[in-house]
Amino acid sequence: MDSESLPDNVIPQDIMLQINEPEDNLQTKKHIAEDGSTSTLWKHFKGKHNELYLEINQITEALNKLEISQSLAFTQESFRNDLVHWIIVDDQPFTVVQNIFFQKMIKRLNSNAIIPSSDTIHNDIIKIFNDEKEFLKNKLQKLSGKISLTLDGWTSKNQISFLGITIHWITDDWKFNSTVLDFFHLEGPHSGENIASKLFEVLKEFNLLSKILGISTDNASNMDKMFNKFEYICNYEGIKFDADNQHVRCLAHIINLAVQNILKALKGEAPENENEILQENVSIGSILGVVTKLRILITKIRASPQRKERFKRQCVALNVKSLELIPDIRTRWNSTFYMIKRAFCLRECFQKATIEMSSENSPTLGQTVPIYNYLIDNIEDFLKETNTKSNDIINAANDAKSKLQQYYPSSDGLVYVIATTHMSKKRKTSFIDELEVYLNEPPENFDMNVLAFWKVHENKFPNLSKMAKDFLAIPGTSVPVERVFSGGTDLITQRRCSLNLEIIRKSMCLKAWLKYKNKN
Repeated sequence: MDSESLPDNVIPQDIMLQINEPEDNLQTKKHIAEDGSTSTLWKHFKGKHNELYLEINQITEALNKLEISQSLAFTQESFRNDLVHWIIVDDQPFTVVQNIFFQKMIKRLNSNAIIPSSDTIHNDIIKIFNDEKEFLKNKLQKLSGKISLTLDGWTSKNQISFLGITIHWITDDWKFNSTVLDFFHLEGPHSGENIASKLFEVLKEFNLLSKILGISTDNASNMDKMFNKFEYICNYEGIKFDADNQHVRCLAHIINLAVQNILKALKGEAPENENEILQENVSIGSILGVVTKLRILITKIRASPQRKERFKRQCVALNVKSLELIPDIRTRWNSTFYMIKRAFCLRECFQKATIEMSSENSPTLGQTVPIYNYLIDNIEDFLKETNTKSNDIINAANDAKSKLQQYYPSSDGLVYVIATTHMSKKRKTSFIDELEVYLNEPPENFDMNVLAFWKVHENKFPNLSKMAKDFLAIPGTSVPVERVFSGGTDLITQRRCSLNLEIIRKSMCLKAWLKYKNKN
């Protein structure tokens, strides 16, 4: 810690008294600022009395460490809580507490520690889950603005279906917040009707039905049915919900569809899995597409330990760094990108757009329309400037453009309204219209954080800032819930496939809630 920023109360009073004694032969000039800070005094010590400065600094650091150690004083209750937190967040098996080496380590740290059994860990998880759920409920109820969601289905390696829901909001001090709302086994069909009923139950339990602004999902057909059914249920219960205007389609998924159109036109569409390639048993020389050649080569090398070893030896012989070859899959266009990147370095505007929309800690909805425009403009520029006579390449570019244009208007309601708000003329009143004043303001620095802007201008634009706080919390993609699923593979491993479904739910939610709480 920089000692110049240390507060007064960490400096022992007797040291301060000694400094002022004449026999120390120090200058008697007062070095304390009018605001009571001691930064000038510290600078004086550091420059003129370095030995004394180092001595005081050493004592200060010791006192700070003492304060930390006192705040982390051992109690059996705190130890059990911390143990459960670690097990949950790090996806440890509950039986880790039975490991003799783990027990020895804990006893070495504190011989008084009583290590709970795996059954006790199980019971503690249930208790902590209920406590943290209540904490989140209370926090969400106190929000002054709206909330938004992402949701998607996921199937574990042991073929169990789950529905994940994430929640997103902006706090009164303009901090972007998000966490898991629920993660549970989806019984029955993955129909839109079934998903809508489950979603309604969760939101009703959290008392959030009146706070929903936008819900971001992929473009699967069952999601369109889900929104229609959810609108029907809400309206039946007297709650306003507009499926057309409150459904935000995942831009990352639309980008994937556009790129798949390109790959399909170039005969480079990814397979569902590697087995498709191996079963076809085709020779590389018989394939015309470069991407397809690369895919088959990678798949065949990965399928044989002997080929992998020969590949590594060739890398060593050619003084090339040996990297694990990456296969691609159809459901993620950028898996093809990464496959090619390992073989040949390249960069695409589609990759840049996907990364831009996959941000975890900042708003993404406002980027949606600009990114649509960016991608379409890039394709149009390519078509104008290219010298290629290949119909396949021209058709591929046009197919991608058509896919983007197909979904551009369906930046349904919310996104489209945000993009076109400035086009509508509000009727004049005797008062200066807030929107007109805002639009007449000189443009801000493009790199300025959008939340920081609205925080600074909240008093100047009270109505617009309130709207911004609600709308900017809407995710432009369903990436947040997909990140949750990646954590599911860490929990439900081959050795833990028999985990109780309710414990899976509690573990997944609790992991997200503990991380959120620690972060905020």
